[in-house]
Amino acid sequence: PELELSPSNINLAISYIPFCLLKFIYILLFVYLLICYQIAMTDIVNSKKFLDKQYITLDNSYQLLYTVIHQRRLTVLKIIINSSLMVPIYEQIVDQIKLLIRNGELKANDNLPSVRTLSKELKISALTVKKAYDNLESEGFTTTVHGKGTYVSAINTELLLEEQKKEVETSLEMAIQKGRSYGISDEDIRSLFELILEG
Repeated sequence: PELELSPSNINLAISYIPFCLLKFIYILLFVYLLICYQIAMTDIVNSKKFLDKQYITLDNSYQLLYTVIHQRRLTVLKIIINSSLMVPIYEQIVDQIKLLIRNGELKANDNLPSVRTLSKELKISALTVKKAYDNLESEGFTTTVHGKGTYVSAINTELLLEEQKKEVETSLEMAIQKGRSYGISDEDIRSLFELILEG
């Protein structure tokens, strides 16, 4: 039988249009959410090494606490960038990675994040990270393998000892400068050091 195009049938057909349109919008929204979910999951899979990133404020200064968890072994790499310090950012990275190596938290053959990845996560220039990595390599703390990445070098006890001596010297120099700024004579400072050494 032929469909009769009566006013009632036309009105009924028109009344279905909003319902069909709403259903179509729901389908589009579902597809959009599904795509977003897949993208998010892909990002998580591609960034398994980089977890627990948060912004914190310490000593009234803006800092970034960045934690890296390596896939092969659960090694936590925490780098704090303090933009209020007079110390260059690349030196902050160098000093903190050295400390992690000396403390044994980073071990020989541990793979450091790539220059591009670390610069992106810390929101700093890739040149800054590269400068830090170059310094670490020149001092023998890391080794860069072309096409593979930067790795922690085998532990050199003599190198570590020299670094520790350097830190002690820096601390002593700061103590001496502070003592002099308070008007304490070098002789009194020397006596204080001797008393401390005697325990």
